[in-house]
Amino acid sequence: MAEPELALDPIFLLGAGRCGSTFQQVRLCETGNVWIWGEHSGVLAGLFRWGGEAANNRQLTKYVYPREPVSSAEEIETLQHDGRGMAWMNGFRRPDLMAAQRALVLELFAKRLPPGKTRWGFKEIRYGPADRVPLNLLRMFPAGRIVHTVRAPFASIESAIVAWELPTVVALVEQNDQAALDALYLKHLDRWNGITGYLLDLQERWPRKVRTSRIEHYEDERRELFAFLSLEAPTGSAGARIFSKADTAGGYPGIARAFAERRERFEARVAANAGRAGYG
Repeated sequence: MAEPELALDPIFLLGAGRCGSTFQQVRLCETGNVWIWGEHSGVLAGLFRWGGEAANNRQLTKYVYPREPVSSAEEIETLQHDGRGMAWMNGFRRPDLMAAQRALVLELFAKRLPPGKTRWGFKEIRYGPADRVPLNLLRMFPAGRIVHTVRAPFASIESAIVAWELPTVVALVEQNDQAALDALYLKHLDRWNGITGYLLDLQERWPRKVRTSRIEHYEDERRELFAFLSLEAPTGSAGARIFSKADTAGGYPGIARAFAERRERFEARVAANAGRAGYG
């Protein structure tokens, strides 16, 4: 029995994390034929890094890519008179590298879908300017779409610190280590700024393929979001909690005070991208 044809219009939910993308993942999985896989530790960064290195390899560029592939075994007789030609005989060329990467992405994410689901995708919070995976995905799947899920910057930044580094921030507050608290806060602020700015740039470049979705305005904007994805928007309210309980510093007064002080000091650092994302 032949394998069913794989859908080539995937949906990628990307963002800086602690932004509500899991909520959107659930809503999309409840929709028609859509299935959105979860995070995968950013493994595609390594795949695309390999592809880029192989495509730009100096020796392959010199000895392999310019040549026509061997079309018959008889050509070996000719190649024997050119030691280098024989030594660097390969059947692949640059386009084959992209095809191999695309095939692996399809193998990992477009197969093994639940019954009735045919349109695939995934959410991931680890892709951005350092690896340019989102750009590679758009080039690899021209009919694909990126939903850039974003949340108000300080809500996202502080939620990330509480959710991912709670023991560290608790210890630093107890030690009153202001310099280390600054460094921790700025690490997550710079991460939000970098990923958010990169995805906003990508949307400016490809507005028909990338859309920013402010999670606080999900109910108001979901019809436009689903239309962007060529999906029929569900009726009624989403009726579910968007953010998890491990979301704020409310239960830690010392952390809340430390956050409030840094929010005021560092506001200018996120102002540009916050404004671009609709948080004026």
